[in-house]
Amino acid sequence: MIAEDNRSQKPNVAHDGINGYGTVVDVNTGKAQNIDTYERYALELMKAVSARCVNAGAIDIGHIKAYLEGDRLFVYASAVGDAPDITVKSEGDGSPMAVSLTINSVVYGIDKDALKNATDDALDEVAGVFGFTVTKR
Repeated sequence: MIAEDNRSQKPNVAHDGINGYGTVVDVNTGKAQNIDTYERYALELMKAVSARCVNAGAIDIGHIKAYLEGDRLFVYASAVGDAPDITVKSEGDGSPMAVSLTINSVVYGIDKDALKNATDDALDEVAGVFGFTVTKR
């Protein structure tokens, strides 16, 4: 059994204004795509979520990360701060036409609804640019 730590029960004012949001969606591309396409998609998604958060009033992008997983394919994208601070890494040699996408965000300065809207709107926007379809689970 894990011992209870009463310190974690007290609100920490340093965390006021920090909100998180996460979602898992299925992305259907309509045809087999190579890893380069998925890397570009992940990069553009990080840019779009970051920009929408900043436009909504975010003071700091703590961390936005995404994982795309498909048959013999894995892409990881991470954004910290503004769009130039984006990392995309990948592995595999698959060319799936559908992938699972998990995205998690921790942002300071906007409420959870604004963060959810920024993420969900960016998912729809970037999918549209690439001609992909996003289905929420």
